[in-house]
Amino acid sequence: MSSRLHPIRSSFSAFGAWVKATVRRFMAWSDLHPILSLIIISFLLNLLLEILSRRSFDAAFHHLIFSFPVFFYNFMVVLALESISLIIPKHRFVRAFVSGLLLALAITDFAMQSLRITPFSFTDITLLSSVFPIIGKYLNPVEIILIVIALVAIIGLIVFGIIKSKSSKIDWKRGGSFCLITVLLTIGLTFGWLKLGILSGTFNNLVDAYHDYGFMYCFGCSIFDRGISKPSRYSDDMVIQIKSKNESKEMLIDRHPKDSGASDSKNAPNVIFVQLESFFDVDRVKGLTFSEDPLPNFHYLQDTCPHGHLKVPSIGAGTANTEFEVLSGMNLAYFGAGEYPYKTILQGHTCESIAYNLKAEGYATHALHNNNASFYDRNTVFANLGFDTFTSVEYMQNVRLNPMGWARDAVLNDEIDKILDSTTGQDFIYAITVQSHGKYLPDLKDTDQHITVDGLSDEDEKSSFEYYIGQLHQVDQFVGNLVNQLQNRDEKTILVMYGDHLPSFDFQNEDLTDGDRLETDYVIWSNFPINDENRDIYAYQLSAYIMAQLGYSDGVLTKFHQSSINDSDYQQQLELLQYDMLYGDNAALNGKDLKPTDLHMGTEDIKLTGLEYLNNQLYVTGSGFTPYSVVNINDDDAKTVFVDSTTLIALVDEPEAKSVVTVSQVGNDRGVLSTTMPRIYNPAGQ
Repeated sequence: MSSRLHPIRSSFSAFGAWVKATVRRFMAWSDLHPILSLIIISFLLNLLLEILSRRSFDAAFHHLIFSFPVFFYNFMVVLALESISLIIPKHRFVRAFVSGLLLALAITDFAMQSLRITPFSFTDITLLSSVFPIIGKYLNPVEIILIVIALVAIIGLIVFGIIKSKSSKIDWKRGGSFCLITVLLTIGLTFGWLKLGILSGTFNNLVDAYHDYGFMYCFGCSIFDRGISKPSRYSDDMVIQIKSKNESKEMLIDRHPKDSGASDSKNAPNVIFVQLESFFDVDRVKGLTFSEDPLPNFHYLQDTCPHGHLKVPSIGAGTANTEFEVLSGMNLAYFGAGEYPYKTILQGHTCESIAYNLKAEGYATHALHNNNASFYDRNTVFANLGFDTFTSVEYMQNVRLNPMGWARDAVLNDEIDKILDSTTGQDFIYAITVQSHGKYLPDLKDTDQHITVDGLSDEDEKSSFEYYIGQLHQVDQFVGNLVNQLQNRDEKTILVMYGDHLPSFDFQNEDLTDGDRLETDYVIWSNFPINDENRDIYAYQLSAYIMAQLGYSDGVLTKFHQSSINDSDYQQQLELLQYDMLYGDNAALNGKDLKPTDLHMGTEDIKLTGLEYLNNQLYVTGSGFTPYSVVNINDDDAKTVFVDSTTLIALVDEPEAKSVVTVSQVGNDRGVLSTTMPRIYNPAGQ
């Protein structure tokens, strides 16, 4: 056996020796010709980055040939970064570090696009705290371990490189000059290419931007481009002029629809928005047929109610950004590349929204989401968007999970009834579903999955899509049940349902009958007469459109969208108003910011009513408990067993007399969302 393996070992040894010799020769040549070698390395590296980002050799070479000015610009960015090695003594290490870092970013982008379609941006790094609690839904334990090992190995290599790499004398005349010229030329190209329109500072969506402008430029924009840049025409007078013009136009328009009762606060309708995760009409996909209609309820509503396509800012991911556009009426295109306002400006700044606007009409405002409260920091952000209450999965009873571990949407039916029953007046509910969220693995199958798909030749793709269709069908059942329960309530109600983005399948525009993968579907149901016009609109116009259906025009942006949508400078005015309200002088609101609400977690208070120590366990009784309830004794978390909504068991030694006991709702990130009033423990007989 050893004699047969000897030639193989010899071949590997010879190949290894050849590789080492080749690397040494290249490094020696590179030391003699540092500038030329940097140019060659940067060109090849940029080409490799584009291959990974586009996930295609052909697409990358097509970009190189037919979009050469853009390719050249991205090459210059890489060259400028690589040229820093010319002015640092440990130039070999710096060159290897820069090349390795850029490759790691591109490989991450390749992997991210495989999972969710949307490219990798710097914003994703800022979202890590939200991703950690759900990472198990996307990666299996082996993959997570391999990633950790890879990160440790990378850190080790960096440390080893810093320690072991040799320093060399810097050639300031040639190397320093080349570095300076390259950096200045890249900066000049940035401004020149932007002015000529070869590059753009505004991304309508990230997918197309990476395709049009290249990986390095787009990822770089995501690092440095935050918020809304100050428009050149911006001034307080300009904002006041736009606002006054909209108010004058608004007075000329009769906004009260027939019989809505919106003008009568006692007879005003409840307003319910339901944002459906990864939801769209799958009949729009060319060449697919289904063993039965996956969306019978939604299709019935399309046949009988106002509906249309909704233009959203992302595909495959970005739920919070569609949510932001719908709630605020703001166009995300004017924010930074790949930015999530929930993670930036809304962390500490209020924003006009349909919730604030309906509060002005006397509505109680509620957010509802069958996922973790801290995802996208909603438990912080919703106070800055005008919500009175937020019911997240941590406050829900009888939550059932699908095979991916996402909560099934049927739980929201009872929760919506709870909210409507919790007040005597009108309610605005903004519900966000989660059941049909990716990842759609080919080996997943649900218990109630029975609809088959024809038209997909790849078996894994077919299996994945059938799992998605199974989840979508259950979401459609939730939709049908919701309409029925609202129909049976003796309250006027308008219900708006729409998809936040298409699912994370690799759809191209040509795969869809209407040719636009950034369009989802919406429908408006009501139990009173409304305008029955079908219309295709943008997500940031939806709330103003619904407010018009009700005869309301509260809010600066509501008036603006209702009165100025056909103006030739509509988008320029919108950009000015958005900048003013979030980053400028807030002249639109007379210089006064809106006040954040005192956001209450859950519709009802969780109560702690009794304590009893039996059989070496502390029995805690009360109401509203869920599997996310944790018993605290003198501020220390106790190991807690959930029994039912009225009983918890703390596995602890008997507490000392007069110990302070509370119950907290704790999210997957271990953050405390709310805590009950304290109760003092007194041992039996004392």
